[in-house]
Amino acid sequence: GASGEMLVTVSKLIVDQGETIGVVGLDVKLSKFSDMMMGLSIDDGGFLMIVGSNGDVYAHPSRQMLMDNLSHKPWIQKVQAGAAGSITFSDEGQEYIGSFLTMKQTGWKLIYINPFQMNDVVEQIRSWIFVAVVLIILGLVVLGSIVTLVVLRPLRRMMTAIHQVISGDLEAKIVV
Repeated sequence: GASGEMLVTVSKLIVDQGETIGVVGLDVKLSKFSDMMMGLSIDDGGFLMIVGSNGDVYAHPSRQMLMDNLSHKPWIQKVQAGAAGSITFSDEGQEYIGSFLTMKQTGWKLIYINPFQMNDVVEQIRSWIFVAVVLIILGLVVLGSIVTLVVLRPLRRMMTAIHQVISGDLEAKIVV
């Protein structure tokens, strides 16, 4: 535009009964898209971005990213190949998980990206496993105690009766 800001022009051909009667167009400042993205509150450093079908960034919370072309990045190539979905990828040493969909009217991709630390995921899984192991051990101790009481009580009674018989009490009885 005249102000030096990046613009995207969206246009639509107007056709009536197979005959072109005009074109409607709209110029949108890319900074407006980015302002909307910055205004969204997303947990844990996640953010939204819009990428054109050619890989150009049309909206990003960081205005320095506007009009950067990301088509050389393997994760963008995966996004561009699908209509919608989720991906995990690594970029500049950081792990990310992303979800995307295609805007039918423009072919642009709306992408949600959230950084995550694999170590955090592993630690959480380890914690769950530890809790599960402790609960299993406690369950086995309780089960073992119950089995011990059920099996040993009659054995103790029998041993008591045997000792009575050995001591000369031939009328010893075992209550089962």
